[in-house]
Amino acid sequence: MRGIGPLLRKDIAWGKHRLLALVVLFVLVPAVVAGGTLFFEHTLPENSPVAITPTDEDVTEADLDVVRGGVAFVSDPKIVDSRDAAFSQLRREQVYAVIEVPPGITDTDGSATIDISVHGSVTIYRMPSQVLGTMLSDSLDEMLPADITGERHVIGDRKSLSEYLLPTMAMLVVMLVAFAYVPAVLAREAQVFDRLRLDSSLHRLVVAKLVFVTGLVLVSLGVIYLVGRLLGYGLQPPSVVAVGVLVLSFMGLSGLSISISFATDFSDAGRVLNVVCFFVLVVLSNLAYPAGFFSPLSKFVARHNPLHYAMIVVRSELLRAVPARVYAPWIAAVAVVAGLSLSGMWLTIETYKRGH
Repeated sequence: MRGIGPLLRKDIAWGKHRLLALVVLFVLVPAVVAGGTLFFEHTLPENSPVAITPTDEDVTEADLDVVRGGVAFVSDPKIVDSRDAAFSQLRREQVYAVIEVPPGITDTDGSATIDISVHGSVTIYRMPSQVLGTMLSDSLDEMLPADITGERHVIGDRKSLSEYLLPTMAMLVVMLVAFAYVPAVLAREAQVFDRLRLDSSLHRLVVAKLVFVTGLVLVSLGVIYLVGRLLGYGLQPPSVVAVGVLVLSFMGLSGLSISISFATDFSDAGRVLNVVCFFVLVVLSNLAYPAGFFSPLSKFVARHNPLHYAMIVVRSELLRAVPARVYAPWIAAVAVVAGLSLSGMWLTIETYKRGH
């Protein structure tokens, strides 16, 4: 132990030269991890959106309002005037249950049945949705003279948890490659960047690397799909839309990670920051859990996150047959964000060239 002083001073000197990386790793990362607990308030989906819709024109606003109040403690209910619109939102995971309200529940002392529909492919919400029916029946029985029964229905094919998680794993692979492998590949070439920075070769090198890794990602996605089929999962046929959205997501995320790498001059801080971005986006995107499953804040952030919508599109394409036009605005938004990210990458490379 007598000779530890010089070694410790050597480590301190090393740390001074890598102060930014150490601050990111030992200050920023713990702060982000601790702050991430804000997004987890519940163990049941108390803030997941559900649709309240009338069964016919005789249903009054009072009928709808009383049902909305009856499920407000275990969901985030909203009134949707059209039954077709409500079920369309259910298929797109804009809502996770549709509650159909019959007429006259507030002015009769007989009995009434309220149908609650959930989609079988949203496996992670299917079991918690049973609480929705129980709470609705109990709360309305206390408020109304009628005997109210909540009857739960599962529409579409029931998917196992393994089937449900397969699209999520595909997206996680895309994110991991974008934030871990792509920066590592470019870092290996950093020594040759100085002689390429005076012309357009640097841009071409980055584009070539990105195209090459995109090909590898496509191979990985094919392997994931093949394994799912071999395991007997009920997957839809390979979809151009699903693959396209995954590739767009990869391009957008890679644009971000490459920008970070060039902006930090391929330092340890940049590598750590890319890892931080990976974990932050995993938490903020609700890749597996329904929006609002854990807290109102997590729902708000997810509903403003293009990656959340990209995940819904991929899951829908792989697990249930939904026309691609239903998701056209979301696909366009993912494409726009990917384009902006790649544009930012291009500008960051230009700044890197001028700064060296």
